[in-house]
Amino acid sequence: MLKKWSLQNQMILMTTLLILLITVIFSIFFIKFEVESTFDETESIALQSANALGLISHLDTQSKNFKWNKSANVLRIKDKIDADLILLEYRDGLQIEVNEDVHFNETDPYLNDNNYMALVFGGNYIVKEVIDNKEMILAKAPIMSETKEVAGVVTIGFDKQKVIYKFLKEMTPFIWFTFGILVLGFILSYFFAKHIRKKTLGLEPEEITNLYMARNSVLQSVNEGIISLNNENKVTLINYAAYKIFESNDSSQSVDVLIDEFIQELLQENKLYRLNEERVLNKKYILLNVTPIVEKNETLGTVLTMSEITEYRKILTAYKEIKTYSDELRAQTHEFTNKLYAISGLLQLKEYDEAVKLIQKQSNKQDIQNEILFNQIQDKNIQAILVGKLAKASEMKIKFYIDENSYIDSPIEHIDQNDLIVLLSNLIDNAIEAVNPFGGGVTFFASDIGDEIIFEISDDGPGINIDNIQNIFEKGISSKKEKDHGFGLYNVKNIVQKYNGVIELNQEQLTIFTVSIPKIPKLNEVIL
Repeated sequence: MLKKWSLQNQMILMTTLLILLITVIFSIFFIKFEVESTFDETESIALQSANALGLISHLDTQSKNFKWNKSANVLRIKDKIDADLILLEYRDGLQIEVNEDVHFNETDPYLNDNNYMALVFGGNYIVKEVIDNKEMILAKAPIMSETKEVAGVVTIGFDKQKVIYKFLKEMTPFIWFTFGILVLGFILSYFFAKHIRKKTLGLEPEEITNLYMARNSVLQSVNEGIISLNNENKVTLINYAAYKIFESNDSSQSVDVLIDEFIQELLQENKLYRLNEERVLNKKYILLNVTPIVEKNETLGTVLTMSEITEYRKILTAYKEIKTYSDELRAQTHEFTNKLYAISGLLQLKEYDEAVKLIQKQSNKQDIQNEILFNQIQDKNIQAILVGKLAKASEMKIKFYIDENSYIDSPIEHIDQNDLIVLLSNLIDNAIEAVNPFGGGVTFFASDIGDEIIFEISDDGPGINIDNIQNIFEKGISSKKEKDHGFGLYNVKNIVQKYNGVIELNQEQLTIFTVSIPKIPKLNEVIL
């Protein structure tokens, strides 16, 4: 039945029952304690009164009005302690009994067994006895004569039911107080349940459970990495895709440590929002977005989303290189077309000797380059790169030389094709751009003799002119003033390090970049 109730009603019921249970238990113990205290107090008052009455109620045989003197003392004490029964029994048989009125009787005190201890030993004590169908609490004390002898027994009694009734009457404020506590507890439970329902956006527990399970399923199925942080920047959620991004075979640290270090690095940068920020993580390129969770101008946490774009970058790089080759081949076609027009013009003018000289000049030049390019360099990727760069340099009127000592004996298989394209294209393009305004030259050298593959690109341009040459390989550092530069040499350095190679920069006479990539892996290093 409770399952059909709303969360708010269930909380009100459970909270109210809990308060009721606690109140009842407390009340039982409190009332029990108070009842025992009340009876103890009644017995104590009865004993004290009986002792006091026993000391002043000795029989004065010289007085003719002794009965009325004694009854006066009895009445005073009765009025003071509100006793239900006061009985004085003397050895001579006189008995003074006070209920509603005073009665004088003649009896034998020894006939009452309860008086034995007081008459014989002079003791005072409490006994419980049923008198006229009433359960009475009786206090017994001896009546002492002037000669310190026991002259009789004083009995002071309280009706137990009246004591209980008086106690309950005195407990009326406590009962009202308890009732008020229950009402207040109900009201507080109502507002508490209402507050909890507001915090849960009015959702029932089953709905919250379903949403939580659905959220986890969605997060784990998303290809993007997602990390959620609380307002103390502690990770509260991470999906499988994010975990995979931080995994690395080369790192001796655990994924959790890498995630903590990454978050601390972001916090140190002190950037609240990040949109499509490209970063390198574990030799992987990722696209990072950081969005804070804000409610009522209070930051409750942060959500990090990241996508690995390493493969996309490779595809984009390959596309850019293909486009570059296409443009460079188009330029080469344009150059050859111009030369063909020149030869055609010389033939039409019947300047056959000049036409032959031009053809031979171009043929000799092409033969020398082709001899080095196709006979001494046996890697198709390097050949393709150099063919395109030769055309680009020719169109820009820049001398591009392939060193005649270049020699690649066999295809380079352990370097990825895209990495090789990015590596050589960036270095050659930088050299061509460096000499372009000055009409200088660029030289390319490659060799796989020994244990290393060596690439050397030199130019006779003005050199690299930046304030801190030590940072030339850092991301965003460039000698060019235009935007969107500073990534070429950064990418080159990453590729060289990926294959445990070394890159050197020398600017003594020429600007020379030398890349050495071992055929057998060795320690990473970057030397400037």
